[in-house]
Amino acid sequence: MNVLFSYDKQRVDTYDALVEALPDDAVASPTRSTIPLVSFWADPKTRAAEFAERLRFDLPASIELHFEYAVPPPSGRGKASFTDVMLVAPNVALAIEAKFTEPKYETVAAWLERGDKQNRADVFEGWVDVLPENGASS
Repeated sequence: MNVLFSYDKQRVDTYDALVEALPDDAVASPTRSTIPLVSFWADPKTRAAEFAERLRFDLPASIELHFEYAVPPPSGRGKASFTDVMLVAPNVALAIEAKFTEPKYETVAAWLERGDKQNRADVFEGWVDVLPENGASS
């Protein structure tokens, strides 16, 4: 299996190059999830195969692993959402959010009540609109 890596849209050739591409603030603290997450993917072929088996999808011959995968909100105004790791292949997109010692995020209900409520509602609806209906893949 061929594995391509990138960190924040910067393509790197190898796992070692991925580690070198990590910015200082990503590894500034041993309690950040970045450190165990990147370590988890040191053997990407084995890890990808584990995910494919457990989630019951066929693992293609080539995958891309995007760390800190940024996606701007589809509606409204706001900062991009960063997925810790995005596994991308033909007919497969697997978003992985890693937590280590970080606290839980606030609830959507609490977030919707702060700031520009109409914009936040637009951002929320934009994210909901990109989800497949009834959990079915599109």
